[in-house]
Amino acid sequence: MILVLVLIMLLVNPVIAGIIIKYDLSGSSNSVAPPVILEEPSDTAVTASLNTYKTAANVTVSIPPGYLISLESRRAIYWNTFDDYDPLAAGELVPLNNDTCSWYWDSVNGELVGETSGLSNYYGGECILLINRTIPVDKEIYLDINMMWDSSSTLSHYSDLVFMNKSTEYFYTIGNNYLYDRVYIYLWDGAWNRLAFRNFPGTFLEDTWYDLLGIRNNTNGYLAEIYQDTLIVDDYDTTLQVDSVGLGLYSIYGEIVRYDLLLVTIGGPPYYVNITGLQSGWYVEIYDENNNLIIGPVQATGTTLSIDFWDYKMIKNGTIVVYDSGYNYVTSNTFRWIIGGDTYRVGPSTYGSTFNILGFYNNDTATAFNVSLALVGTVYINSTVPGATLYEMDLWIESGGETSSSITLVYNTTTNSYEIVSSVTSTIKLYPLYPGNIYMYWYSDPGISIEFTLLFLYWINGVLVTYPINVTVST
Repeated sequence: MILVLVLIMLLVNPVIAGIIIKYDLSGSSNSVAPPVILEEPSDTAVTASLNTYKTAANVTVSIPPGYLISLESRRAIYWNTFDDYDPLAAGELVPLNNDTCSWYWDSVNGELVGETSGLSNYYGGECILLINRTIPVDKEIYLDINMMWDSSSTLSHYSDLVFMNKSTEYFYTIGNNYLYDRVYIYLWDGAWNRLAFRNFPGTFLEDTWYDLLGIRNNTNGYLAEIYQDTLIVDDYDTTLQVDSVGLGLYSIYGEIVRYDLLLVTIGGPPYYVNITGLQSGWYVEIYDENNNLIIGPVQATGTTLSIDFWDYKMIKNGTIVVYDSGYNYVTSNTFRWIIGGDTYRVGPSTYGSTFNILGFYNNDTATAFNVSLALVGTVYINSTVPGATLYEMDLWIESGGETSSSITLVYNTTTNSYEIVSSVTSTIKLYPLYPGNIYMYWYSDPGISIEFTLLFLYWINGVLVTYPINVTVST
């Protein structure tokens, strides 16, 4: 047994120098709830135990022999099937006007419903429901929704995808017009400006679901709608810097519209699930939580496979299974969510595997935090096999399509010793109500185990907040 100790001193780096805040979490009336919390990872192969207030965690990664498939990157910043809870009551969806507008959750059918009795007196007549997420203006935005005009409404008109600048309250609509079977792009900046329109390929029908994807790129001004892999309408306009998205209704007569499977991704489209690390000829299948095969087998022609995910968008407790070219089982994993835009990596368990070891979430509805990760204390590396080596371990964080630099531990073959190349990640912005993930890349021989402590870091008014995360990895 070989034990290697690497000592990393806390607060030696100016990036993390500061005062450590302590929350009173005793439950008294003066307790302060932490605005950022830790969450269990999507990867069910990782075991995580959180304290009561989700401000500390113990994580165990038990790496089996053979191949693994793990979540490597997530582009989604909001998703909802509307099956489990009321997103309006939770503050995730926010109505901007309610004079002629009503939005409510249909718990029986697991759907969101928007209803209007006529034009609103605000926003040029548009009824607007915003998704309570701030969008970084340098990212491409994808808004995907299933919508249906309800035949019980008086007369259907526009069901819109809304792209807004919150400070000015001006916005673009990509409007699906039931009366004329057309899709329009409008700018509202105190007056309505029609930018483009195209005929819808077919006839809009009531009581029929339509899966519609809106796209906005603030850099070049691109706006578009896609339906069933087909570009319906697009245009360019740079009047607004969009930082919020949502749903809209515009009807002189009144209408009822139903919604399901809402998904917002940043910096990458939601209509594919990507698998990397494959070999040409390998197959991939995806199962739902009832073990029903819903996608596949899909065969890879190279090392990367993009699987069409239009019809699903999000699968709770889904399983991805990988087979080789002879259809022999290679690996599988069950994930709490498989979301459109995700990237998963397949690799030998001890040779270049990635693990989602923990999640985190910003509970604050208004404040964005700069978050980072630090390696602190003593690192214990144990080898149970003579000559077994941990060649590299990297740790980093990701949220909303933004990825930090890595904490990196490597084995120096010249000095025959372990080195910490970097003990602190760069900071990334954690926007209000955004989820994020902590990832670990692992490359070792079998027979290696390691114990170390991370600090999840963020600042509140110049005061440093730290959450300890104890990690054990074994092969």
